[in-house]
Amino acid sequence: MRCTSIAPTWSLWSLLLMAACASDEPSPSLQFSGERIDVRVLGDGFVVAARGRVPFEAFVLELRQRLRQMPAPAVQDLWVHVDVDADGGPAAARQVTRLQLQLQLMGIKWVDYL
Repeated sequence: MRCTSIAPTWSLWSLLLMAACASDEPSPSLQFSGERIDVRVLGDGFVVAARGRVPFEAFVLELRQRLRQMPAPAVQDLWVHVDVDADGGPAAARQVTRLQLQLQLMGIKWVDYL
């Protein structure tokens, strides 16, 4: 008799569900007027943001410090657009997962993944 775990299946479904929920664009009826932050995850420990190519951890730290200075309604209206480098491979996917967790911890509601 062979025993298999359903844990990977549940984690896959939960990841897909989170991605589907997190990638909803604001509807036009909401009149989205918040700030948009674009970031491209490279998979080598770096991201490309407005300041250029920076280490992943530095980007997260700068974003966290920036959000602390913003009023709560502005943070709620912030929209992060995440692009993943096609050549990044599994390392880029792991970085996107880490970024998703950090954005959730920061309270960012609108995230768009490409």
